[in-house]
Amino acid sequence: MGCTGCASYCPAGAIEIVDDIAQKKRTVIWHYDICIMCGECERICTVGDGVKMVPEFELAGFDRAELIDKSENELVLCDSCGEVV
Repeated sequence: MGCTGCASYCPAGAIEIVDDIAQKKRTVIWHYDICIMCGECERICTVGDGVKMVPEFELAGFDRAELIDKSENELVLCDSCGEVV
């Protein structure tokens, strides 16, 4: 959904939000190399198929550049002022 709740609650700062107003696109980037696997993002997520933690070590790797996941969402802008809603 891209509401940024997960990023607000992440104690490690492992979730980055990038807004592209020109293209009306919000990108949520998970930095698993920084993640402490606390589960706050899953707890706060209100979307049924949103953030899900896994019990296996699926996120192990040797290259930090590979430990990133992205989700792109439509960015909603206010019709009156043009600010991000």
